[in-house]
Amino acid sequence: MGRFEREINDYINELRKNKIHLGTEHTGRGFLQALLKELSQGKFSIIHEPKRDKKGWGAPDFKISDKDLIIGYVENKKAGEDLDIILESPQVQKYQNLSDNLILTDYLNWIWLYKGKVQESVRLCEKRDLDSLKKLKISSQLCQGLEKLLCEGFFSREPEKITRAETLAYKLAKPTRYIRDELESYLLQDISDKNPDSRLIALLRTFRDNISESISEADFGDAFAQTLSYSLFLTKINLKDSQQTLNLNNIQSLTPSSFALLKDILIFISTLNEYKSIEPWVETILNIINYTDTDKIQEDLRFSSDKEKDPYLYFYEDFLKFYDPNKRVDAGVYYTPAPVVEAIVRNLQDLIIQDFNFKEGLANENVKILDFSCGTGTFLFEIYKLIFSQASAQGDLRKSKIQRHILKNIYGFELLIPAYCVAHLKLSGFLKEEASYSLEPKERIPVYLTNTLEIKEGQNTFLNILPALSKEGREAQAIKQNNEILVITGNPPYSGESNNKGSYIEDLIKPYFPNLKPKLVKYLVESKKTLGISIEEFLFDDIKEKNPKWLNDDYVKFIRFAENKISKAGRGQELIDAHLLKEKSIPDGLMGLPSSQKEHDFKVEKIQYDSQLKRLYYNESGFFSEVSPEVWQFKIGGYQKVIKVLDFTVQTMQRIDKTLLRSK
Repeated sequence: MGRFEREINDYINELRKNKIHLGTEHTGRGFLQALLKELSQGKFSIIHEPKRDKKGWGAPDFKISDKDLIIGYVENKKAGEDLDIILESPQVQKYQNLSDNLILTDYLNWIWLYKGKVQESVRLCEKRDLDSLKKLKISSQLCQGLEKLLCEGFFSREPEKITRAETLAYKLAKPTRYIRDELESYLLQDISDKNPDSRLIALLRTFRDNISESISEADFGDAFAQTLSYSLFLTKINLKDSQQTLNLNNIQSLTPSSFALLKDILIFISTLNEYKSIEPWVETILNIINYTDTDKIQEDLRFSSDKEKDPYLYFYEDFLKFYDPNKRVDAGVYYTPAPVVEAIVRNLQDLIIQDFNFKEGLANENVKILDFSCGTGTFLFEIYKLIFSQASAQGDLRKSKIQRHILKNIYGFELLIPAYCVAHLKLSGFLKEEASYSLEPKERIPVYLTNTLEIKEGQNTFLNILPALSKEGREAQAIKQNNEILVITGNPPYSGESNNKGSYIEDLIKPYFPNLKPKLVKYLVESKKTLGISIEEFLFDDIKEKNPKWLNDDYVKFIRFAENKISKAGRGQELIDAHLLKEKSIPDGLMGLPSSQKEHDFKVEKIQYDSQLKRLYYNESGFFSEVSPEVWQFKIGGYQKVIKVLDFTVQTMQRIDKTLLRSK
């Protein structure tokens, strides 16, 4: 006789007496919950989960947990339903992304799924048996079968410890994707319903007011979901006790104040009571994080383990690969190979020393540096490394450089929230690893969530949501207006037809059109509909540009931002990975390339500068010294003709004038 034969027989007869087979799937859940508690011997919490979405399957019916650690789920159906059909349903497929450990039951038939495969199944009796007026007796063999399925199988399968960064990226990707989809669905529904109390609409407005007007509903859901995962990971690896578990109630207090924006986002997500179908996926991410061996993950992410590898970038790339392979392509985001970054930073260092007489180069506390499109912080990371290479390994000296220079003078701007999160993870992790330096509550890595090409005053007018975001916007704005930036570097994104069309950047690029009078520009804008073609097509018909969208690329606008900042300061360096320019028709003061790469033997070329104003750029194929062969594969397409936007001739302008006269 099995240990729980009496409890299983009592359970079946309670179902029979209460005729649960004549009711709904909910009718016997109290008996099912009691049986699960008996067979788990009180080791686990058996929590009945309410349905959370319109389809009725926001989460499985029961969550089995050990304190903050989720063991698995039980999905309950009406007695007599065909579980073999339900096994193949979208509902069960979705639930298997919540947990590897799942039971499907109709009270009588039990199926245990682990890692997507059926491990055990037991049928206690048939539905028609519940019509019996006599007490039912379940055989010892069947009782032992259910006992084995639950006690030796389902209840004993804790999630495996995660010890590799790539595995963690894979595990986080699926629930993050579901959160993205749920958030976008809720947001679109709130917009359709014109819900005046929608916290998601208020949050979207806050993002648009403080970061960029161009953030779409889909972008918002995507960014918020990814940020949630990275924020929880960041909180976990910064815990003083690596064994401590996270839950929705303690993440607010455990997230370091040094990451104020991420802390605000976690506070916000923990209060979204009206969006219940998101909660099980947040709990799944928490469970993944809680089953992560942070010591081994941090060892996997150590910078010193492979000098040629950026471990956090690999983690981010792995996550995107599993989460949404097209996301990076759609955003126009490609990462600069480490040898290219190293070459640029080395040459920045040489120029600061030679031409500006700062003996410490980038490590000098009077040198302010900005990466205007910092992504995951690759350029800033290389600058940190260079500064540390000049400071001895003694803690006091490195600590001084961190507090007086790195945290005060070395800035980054980034628009993509996930990349922003990874930059904070990477740079704070590097300080901790190389200098044993943990950020104080009032300190932060000076990487800001902002659109470099927009001027946004920090605002927070909607329900006081994310106050740290408005503060972030104000601080980024102050840096944009600060004329003391000496060095601007980075690798700007390309995006074809730019979405950055605000007055700030549009005014900045007007000098690239020196022969266009303001009235003519105004006329072109106003006459777009009457001409029947885009302004770019109209302006560049003479130069036969087959793909005019590239003539309005973000790349050009980022370069113009940097040029303007340096020009206003009266001195400085723009050292930008300009891997797009192949044309010889280059406007005065903007670009310069050697006429022959072979002639220059792939060495850095100083172009068009005087003692106070430097403008240096690099070609795509790699005229850098001491770079590895992989640089030769580093190419971004679509730029062969982009610079023609800057190559107006008198004849072209005369033709435009005549055309305008005719169109009147």
